[in-house]
Amino acid sequence: MWWAQRRVGEAARKVALGLALVSALLLHAGCGGPEPDGETGAETRAQEALSLAGRYRISVRPARPEPPLATMHDWIVRIERADGTAPGTLRVDFDGGMPSHGHGFVTAPRVTRALGDHEFLVEGVKFHMPGAWQLRVSVVDPEGSDGAAFDVEIDP
Repeated sequence: MWWAQRRVGEAARKVALGLALVSALLLHAGCGGPEPDGETGAETRAQEALSLAGRYRISVRPARPEPPLATMHDWIVRIERADGTAPGTLRVDFDGGMPSHGHGFVTAPRVTRALGDHEFLVEGVKFHMPGAWQLRVSVVDPEGSDGAAFDVEIDP
């Protein structure tokens, strides 16, 4: 009789292991590929905000349509005065991180050059993990400092 109980126990373990394997495969199949529209899950549209002091309209967008996870890539920052005119002489800084994790980028993104038409190239951005990121643009001009923050969600 003990051998019958042992066989039932082994069979139950094999069924449980098989179900766990099938569940893991289904979960992996559902999470591993790109989304139906081919995006990584990052916010790929340009995001625009009025600066904290209200002097500037600032927008950010990835230089490529799909900012990659764990790969260096670039962003474009556009700055104009709130009334739509040229911003004049200013310094633009870029940083960010994951506020909920309490850390910044593992790289040192920086504005490397003006592209014309009030746009600036930011090089050296790397989202090293999925989750909620925040990009911060600071503008320094003769009137002082101003800036805006943008939330970006990076999916695995």
